[in-house]
Amino acid sequence: MIGDDTKRLRTTSARRPGREYATRSMARFIPLLLTTIPLLCGCGRRGGGAQPAASKATTSPAAPSAAFQVEAPSPPEPGRAELTFSGAFSAQIKGEGTECQDDGGFSVLSSDIQGFGRSPEWSFLHFRKSAHFNVGPAEKRTQYSAESADALAAIVREHDRFIIDDLKLTSKDSGKVVRATGFVTCPAPATVNQIPEPIAALLKGTARAQVRPFSTFDFGRARDVRSISAIAAKPAAEAALSAIRRSLPPGFAAFIGTTQWLGDEKHEGVELVVGPARDQFDILRLAHSDGVNFDLATEALVKKLRQVHASSPIDIFHAETDTVEFRLLGAHPNPKALAKELYEFCPDAVDQGVGTLQAFEKAIAKDRLVYLWWD
Repeated sequence: MIGDDTKRLRTTSARRPGREYATRSMARFIPLLLTTIPLLCGCGRRGGGAQPAASKATTSPAAPSAAFQVEAPSPPEPGRAELTFSGAFSAQIKGEGTECQDDGGFSVLSSDIQGFGRSPEWSFLHFRKSAHFNVGPAEKRTQYSAESADALAAIVREHDRFIIDDLKLTSKDSGKVVRATGFVTCPAPATVNQIPEPIAALLKGTARAQVRPFSTFDFGRARDVRSISAIAAKPAAEAALSAIRRSLPPGFAAFIGTTQWLGDEKHEGVELVVGPARDQFDILRLAHSDGVNFDLATEALVKKLRQVHASSPIDIFHAETDTVEFRLLGAHPNPKALAKELYEFCPDAVDQGVGTLQAFEKAIAKDRLVYLWWD
């Protein structure tokens, strides 16, 4: 089944082991950062629970300081795709939002390239010995496949780029054909930490903790050496974050990262992260945040939150493996529309959260804090 193929590609054991066990599912409905941060949106498919009272804090992000000037390393670059599909499905695809897999393949999803909720849904997946193009939602998806050596010869990898030269994919049910031409690039992995020493000293002095030459993702099981981090006590994390942000020069972003430690590292505190960034949406890339069980990779989340920010500015201050938390910086012009929009993006904000759209709208209008979580 194509649904199973897609889920296997996006949720390999290296990235999401143990998602099904109950203890962590229940723990997701406990506020993991601070007692002052509300759980407005718990987007999970399992478990449930009452939500804590929301904080009334409306702290705005501090403007960067010009106290010192340092050169920022290159920010994270998302993978790109430029593809032409013809035949049974015809489209010109161009944009950011590709992922490359450990098995030597890639994945390109409509939600990542074009954004959440676009129709028709489609995905273009390449495994080591097969390629698939799928059109439509999971329950009625049409699959076109290429599995022979001759067909797969149309895909050639050159370093971080896949060149696709008239790849023929055929439906086993109807015999119809989709042809693909173009290229897919992989996000370039970081290999060395280049954060300047003054930035590390700022983090160390503010967090009052040892600075690590990496940040973590995948619940603390993996490391990204583009950033630096320190472990801070939960009650002090948000205040330390505000202090760091007031002094950071342009080209950097600070945020609260991993709060759930499921790997070899075990901490009572949370991770404060500083990394290179063009804007706050690079925080999601540094944190490797996604909603893979909803077929939403990092770029799908970036595109959606850019839309929200365009209607009413937001401040993303917490991002980790499957969680993003942000604050509305002012009264939203239409809380009812935003509540409906976020409900579609994250149904459990209502279904396992506040209970009704009216209550969700009231929470957004009053507290201006949103917690997104994809289990």
